[in-house]
Amino acid sequence: MIDPEKHKAYWQESAGQDFEAALTLIERDHLRHGLFFLHLAAEKSLKALIAIRKHEVPPYSHNLLLLAQKADLDLDEERE
Repeated sequence: MIDPEKHKAYWQESAGQDFEAALTLIERDHLRHGLFFLHLAAEKSLKALIAIRKHEVPPYSHNLLLLAQKADLDLDEERE
């Protein structure tokens, strides 16, 4: 059994750092790299959600849809 709060904090802190990096990159007109860091922030936020909801270590994956499904998010077709 994992400590879900500890895992959530780890993923949220990392996601926040990636989000800040993305904003800086986009502000400096480095859109491709900014979008990459936004993807990382979304991925890590989903992993934090998995840790809290499932009480397990999130899967090693960069697939946002897979992570959203693992987090039991009910996404409509547009969001998928």
